[in-house]
Amino acid sequence: MSRWMCIRLLVLVGICLISIKIVAQLDAPSSRYMQTQYFINPAFSAKANTMTANLMARKQWFGLEGAPQNYQFALYSPINKTMMSVGGGLIYEQYGINKFYGLNTNYSYLVRISPVTFLSMGVSPGFSISQVGYNSLDLSHQNDPYFIVPNQTVSNLNVSTGVYLYTPSFYLGISIVNLVSIGDYANNNELETVLDSKKYYFSAGYYFKLNKYFGIKPSALMHYQKDLNNLSTGVQLIYNTTLGIGVVYNNQGWMSNMLKFQISENFGVAYSFDYTIGANAINRNNHEISMSFNIDSFAKRNRKRQFGRKKKKEKEGIKSLRNF
Repeated sequence: MSRWMCIRLLVLVGICLISIKIVAQLDAPSSRYMQTQYFINPAFSAKANTMTANLMARKQWFGLEGAPQNYQFALYSPINKTMMSVGGGLIYEQYGINKFYGLNTNYSYLVRISPVTFLSMGVSPGFSISQVGYNSLDLSHQNDPYFIVPNQTVSNLNVSTGVYLYTPSFYLGISIVNLVSIGDYANNNELETVLDSKKYYFSAGYYFKLNKYFGIKPSALMHYQKDLNNLSTGVQLIYNTTLGIGVVYNNQGWMSNMLKFQISENFGVAYSFDYTIGANAINRNNHEISMSFNIDSFAKRNRKRQFGRKKKKEKEGIKSLRNF
């Protein structure tokens, strides 16, 4: 085993061991980090060598009115013949009488460290609106004085940043969401805590090639937020780059099973289901489906973004992996 491989494995194991000892209270993020990290690390978008669109729909507790639901859309693209990328994203969340709308823009820059190693840096300004719709409550007594209150709306401006190091088989990401945050919270301390606090993300993964057709990819994502944190660890079995089967475990008492199909070079779809395994954990029962599109007609592939040759005897370089 080479020195670089040992370092990579130590980084991945280190994230796991440090995080397991921390007691967490915040509901964990989904297994979506295994598909894309656009919304948790602004530097992630620099990996794409063509225009890329990601769409995700997530639903919890099917059949229950007011159950949590989440939708995300991201579109990002490199600027032709440069190492710069730009993009934007939309988020909509609803649970009960609460609604959240998010909009962000993204700028990232890619630096080649070696023929097979890149480092990207990104920044993402964003704007969000949160609403509490008291007027939508179905009350038995419409004139109940405890519920005669106007709907509440708060807004937030924020800036996130991150770095992302990757090779054909390894990645390491570090990011801060809400590095800078300015909001009008209308004296709502709970919303201020949620929207204004900094969120730190650490991610790592490594791809092991088993043979000509199969490979496995263990990964980890640690999320830390002022007295609140959680850890997700996962592994995928990948067949011929077209089929992926994975499982994720989170230290908050839930697991996720995932199935991914790369239907064509430019289109992939994934489905995951989260379920509770801990006796004291909140019942999740989340269904999530995501799709990824690569649109070659808007941005030509840049050879400077492709992995180069490690040895002179190699006839061809390894091209950039779009969705590692």
